[in-house]
Amino acid sequence: MALSGIGELYAMLSQSLIPASHVPPEKRPMALAHELGLLDSSTLAVHCVRLSADELAVFKETGTSLCLCPRSNEYIGVGQADWKTMRKLNIPLCLGTDSLASNTDLSLWNELRFLLEKSPTHITLAEALMWMTVNPARIMGYAAHAGTLAPGKLAAFSVVPGDLSGL
Repeated sequence: MALSGIGELYAMLSQSLIPASHVPPEKRPMALAHELGLLDSSTLAVHCVRLSADELAVFKETGTSLCLCPRSNEYIGVGQADWKTMRKLNIPLCLGTDSLASNTDLSLWNELRFLLEKSPTHITLAEALMWMTVNPARIMGYAAHAGTLAPGKLAAFSVVPGDLSGL
């Protein structure tokens, strides 16, 4: 859509939201966001299922974090983010559900189950919990109040389901 102004989403949005005079920037979304100065350690990019090696390097360089929404991506048929490479590059990751428009529920545990089902690469329970607690709290600016169980922080927690406790 950003490259050429074509595609199903562009066609739908041009009926009501995109003005007829709109000229696409002819750049990939990541390059455009980087050029506009939008990528830094406070940026959370969502989905990012088709990133090049150069774009992953920009994530790494800028400290941009990525939210994985594996079930949503599967539902809408856009592919999966290359989280294994992102993990190797130490790009901060978190798990998300997107919304009920592209998911059957908003359970992060179900996102993790799906990720484990679709990938033979092992994810430790500690790593998975970081993706669901510490990383999102830091990324969203709530690390002082949430993300870990510690004195002075919100006492919100969840019990790890039995089928996931052996990770």
